[in-house]
Amino acid sequence: MSGIANIVDMIEEKTEVKIQSIIKEAEDHKKQVLEEARKKAETVEQSIIQKAKLESKAALSRHEASAKLQSKYKILEAKEAVLIQVIEEAEESLVKETKSKKYGDVLTNLAVSGGIALDDEKIEFILPKGHESHINATSIAKTISDSIGKKVTAKISKETIRSTGGIIIRTQDGVRWVDNTFEARMERLEKKIRDEIVSILFTEKE
Repeated sequence: MSGIANIVDMIEEKTEVKIQSIIKEAEDHKKQVLEEARKKAETVEQSIIQKAKLESKAALSRHEASAKLQSKYKILEAKEAVLIQVIEEAEESLVKETKSKKYGDVLTNLAVSGGIALDDEKIEFILPKGHESHINATSIAKTISDSIGKKVTAKISKETIRSTGGIIIRTQDGVRWVDNTFEARMERLEKKIRDEIVSILFTEKE
């Protein structure tokens, strides 16, 4: 029986060693799997965090760009409003000019400059209704004659124009003319006026 007992003991011993080996391998495998899972989890976590950061940064950039664009539009709108207001005030000032004592001088200067530009011996002046009393056609013709070096005759036309103020200077044959009404001059000078207003009002950095 002792022989059998020895065999049993040997089997049990080998079995125990095998079991312990299996257990150790299982434990090592478990640790390896857990470590790999932990590393993978960390990688996924960092990926999620990085993605969230990028998305957050992109969203912030979009909001900043939108805010800057809206701010730019509001500044442009404000500038345009000021420009319109200044131009409207200038137009109102021109209307008041027609009721001032200086209006006759203004009309005379406009008539002279238009007559010189036409460089014709026979011209006529067309004015808004009721404004003809502010100028002297003979005196204006003499000034133009002295400037262009030839005899000029001028008369006030029976025609009238619908205008706030100013004058149209026309050759008596009706072929050529210079429109020096307030509206026409404002239209011709609008870009220059706007540029000057911008330079005065908006010279500082935004």
